[in-house]
Amino acid sequence: MNKKWIVIADRSKARIFEYQGPGKPFKLIDKLEHPEGRLKGKDYTDDQEGETFDRVGYGRHKMEPASDPREEENKRFAGEICDYLKHAKAENKFDVLYIASGPAFLGYIKEKMDSNLNKNVQAWISKNLAHIEDREVHEYFKDYMNV
Repeated sequence: MNKKWIVIADRSKARIFEYQGPGKPFKLIDKLEHPEGRLKGKDYTDDQEGETFDRVGYGRHKMEPASDPREEENKRFAGEICDYLKHAKAENKFDVLYIASGPAFLGYIKEKMDSNLNKNVQAWISKNLAHIEDREVHEYFKDYMNV
């Protein structure tokens, strides 16, 4: 029997479940926490915004950050999730993956996932299921898994 894992993630947490067989509830394997994902936009940066001088004259103006700190933090956590899965796959803990997340964060996971791990993904579910209870996971995935 293929060992099937289900990953439900958002920007602040990921839960990993294992399929236990027909009619059985999924078993929670692990939780990954990322509290930085809950920060508001202004909390990602310090109080002092950068300033620069105009090219001509004595004027100064505020600078926009080179990249969006929230996006960088989301990418960092997506990378942590992929690293976790990569190590688990190396230890043969699963054969097949089902990954569910909101569209934006799912894109970050896809971006960070290497091609070898990507081969194990059976379904990408573009839906934020982070709010559902552990006992409800089976209901959301039974159609994808034909169980």
